[in-house]
Amino acid sequence: MALFRKIIRHTETRNSLQAMEPPPRARSVAWPPDPEVLAADAESIRDEALARGAARAAVIRSSEIPLGSMPEKKLSRKVSSIHWPAEYPLDPFDRAVEAYELAVFFALDAPDTLDPGPGPIEDPDLAECFLTLHELTTFLESRAFYQGHHLALGLAEGHCRSILCAAEKRCWGTVKGRPCAKPYQSRPSLSAMGVRIRDLARDLGWPVPAEERAFLVGMVLVD
Repeated sequence: MALFRKIIRHTETRNSLQAMEPPPRARSVAWPPDPEVLAADAESIRDEALARGAARAAVIRSSEIPLGSMPEKKLSRKVSSIHWPAEYPLDPFDRAVEAYELAVFFALDAPDTLDPGPGPIEDPDLAECFLTLHELTTFLESRAFYQGHHLALGLAEGHCRSILCAAEKRCWGTVKGRPCAKPYQSRPSLSAMGVRIRDLARDLGWPVPAEERAFLVGMVLVD
């Protein structure tokens, strides 16, 4: 019954996102932004997250984001390929975070199930929850943009290919000359960027599932 209520809640959240009003005219914000204006805008994004289905949300300073090492995977093959070079330097995410002042961190209730990691999401209920998370993240990022924070950056847990392109034979964004199939919906994974999401949630006093369980969290960085 508890799981059923969670799925109903996620369905209602998705319906509200799909029926959202047209975006307002973009506001101009002076640079550097006034700290009070920035704080008020971040709080409004937090409130919007809660209003649209997030179970928890908080405004934090970017310096409070716990960062670990970004996972690295390098292939040693030296053959021609339709894919981008297997070895290339990674831009460190911590330097990107330093360009922002605040972040809105939020969480959705998730079914108590194993985290699928980068693999396929077999549980349709969990797949629906991950899709809701990504839709909410892109919506909040868009809201920040229209507030005048044009470099706002959204990130969400989950593997975008498993969530958005499960029926595709490959990730088209990794093929030379091909763009991402869904650039307006796909967002980088927090964990893949090295964000220690469970440590951050504990710092905020939020309930944290075990390491192997699904944890649906997202973040929008605001400049």
